[in-house]
Amino acid sequence: ALIEVPVMLGLARTVPAHRWCGLRPLAEATVTAAAVGDRAAYAESDRAFHRAVLTLSGNEQLVAVADELHRRSQWPL
Repeated sequence: ALIEVPVMLGLARTVPAHRWCGLRPLAEATVTAAAVGDRAAYAESDRAFHRAVLTLSGNEQLVAVADELHRRSQWPL
């Protein structure tokens, strides 16, 4: 969240609306996994969603850092 908030503020001002549409299926997959209690699917879909958001920034180093932070934060499932 610390990384994403300032990035999201910038993206909200610069990314065209049509580019946001691809995030909906990723968000829906996260909601579905949470609803059925599938922790592994939730972790993967959550990672994919946040990675896709940060990818919109075009900053590959930021995406790599976020991937590493996400990896470190996961409990063994």
